[in-house]
Amino acid sequence: LTATLFATTPLSSAAFDLPQDQQQQQHPDSPLLQVLVAGAGILLFLAASRRQWRCHQILASLRTGASTAYRIPRGDWFEVVSSPHYLAEVLIYAALFLLNCGCGSSGLWLWALVVLFVAANL
Repeated sequence: LTATLFATTPLSSAAFDLPQDQQQQQHPDSPLLQVLVAGAGILLFLAASRRQWRCHQILASLRTGASTAYRIPRGDWFEVVSSPHYLAEVLIYAALFLLNCGCGSSGLWLWALVVLFVAANL
């Protein structure tokens, strides 16, 4: 029954659309604000990508030679969180969300699809 419901329901973001006056309140048309949000998105993307690369370097260095022993990663964000490479990935997706459009119905719809994609591939 559930699969039939999803198969017959057309996918539309119209259900998530806000009235026009509320959209204007959430999305000021200030070019300066758009540039600042885009700049923050680019900086966050670059910083999170670099951090994820560094975490993968640390994880790759744990297996040297034919050793199969498990070692606990040390350094960088591993001292603060248990899975910093996943945290960096979430930050990358947050940066893409900022670059997409920040807020709004289409941005939220895309964000929901990205979260489902990531959760399905864990």
